[in-house]
Amino acid sequence: MRADPDDSAASRDDGGAPVIDEAAERAARIRLAAFYFFAFGGLGGMLPFLPIVLRDRGFDSYAISAVMLLLPLSNLFAPPLWGLLADAFNARVAAIRATGIGCAVGALLLIPDAGLPFAILGMATYCFFRAPIIPLADSATYAALGARSDHYARIRVWGSAGFVVVSGIVGYVEATKTPVLMFGITAAAYACATIAALGLVAPPPERRPGVLRKAVRAVRGTTLPALFLGSAFYYVGHGAYDVYFGLHARALGHSDAFVGLAWDVGVTCEIGLMLIAPRLLARRSGASLLVVGAAASIVRWGALSIAESAPAILAAQTLHALTFGLWYVSLVKFVQGKAPDALRSSVQGLAQASMAIGMMGGYLGGAELNERLGGAAVFQLATAAAFVAMIVYVYLVFADRRL
Repeated sequence: MRADPDDSAASRDDGGAPVIDEAAERAARIRLAAFYFFAFGGLGGMLPFLPIVLRDRGFDSYAISAVMLLLPLSNLFAPPLWGLLADAFNARVAAIRATGIGCAVGALLLIPDAGLPFAILGMATYCFFRAPIIPLADSATYAALGARSDHYARIRVWGSAGFVVVSGIVGYVEATKTPVLMFGITAAAYACATIAALGLVAPPPERRPGVLRKAVRAVRGTTLPALFLGSAFYYVGHGAYDVYFGLHARALGHSDAFVGLAWDVGVTCEIGLMLIAPRLLARRSGASLLVVGAAASIVRWGALSIAESAPAILAAQTLHALTFGLWYVSLVKFVQGKAPDALRSSVQGLAQASMAIGMMGGYLGGAELNERLGGAAVFQLATAAAFVAMIVYVYLVFADRRL
């Protein structure tokens, strides 16, 4: 019996039928879960608190927006680029390892308080390597699970857990007052993610020509372009939230510890949702669940536009379970269900790019609104964008039934 070089968790019996190597599959799941935990832990140490650090360094809303805008800009081109390279050379695992190292370096470059140009340099480095992490890990996980793809959420949930743990630690110790500590924690998390990825079995490199052409052909003639459009509008809200929630909470008189708590409440609810997500994904189409996520976003962003007290804000945060947790696993199911196996990273990268367009809208529109009218206006913008997304997702439900 000889192992199939294209499948690290399977072999073939004498009749040629695939046989699942349970031990190898279990090991791959553990390593992927560990990678998600630390990679999202690094994001949790950075994303909720970076705008606060920049504000404390004297940056105004426009300068903060200029730095944070690098996140959606990198998401626009880096995931498709990395995805195409990973598929073209059959190198998803190698790419995942490289991104972890690059994120750690980028976080360390943000430690010096050396003005806007140096902040942009550090953030650009961080973003170029951070942007492709999620689509690369998602496509690798779906490929590793094979017929058991409904179990994706049970691996992805460890990313949410890592986000909660690290963001909670950073908020509790008020690391924004000591940026070297905050960025050091972030870099350490990404270093641990890289170590976890070293245990993943990488298939031998193999050049696959024409990946871009094949990816475009795979998207054309499907409902994926409509999905990308809806997701661009949808992510306006999350883009605005990522940058301006902490500033809005501070303007209302809440502490850094409360900002960390609010993020943790949302992501903890997301974890609970992901634990039951396999059953939801098995019973409902990805498009119908996207509609639910968009409807919940309208309620959540609308509530944050008027809420001022801590209990009201925390109550709105519980909807993160639907607005990100349910929405994201449904998006991945929709995309991966239509992507050929050899193009998983490329097509998922295109989905990530559509989200980046929405993030840019949230960042740029939010900067102007936050500076002139305050955080409430930012979340009013998010509410309107979520309504447009819901209309597109409703169209997807009916369009998918006709195909």
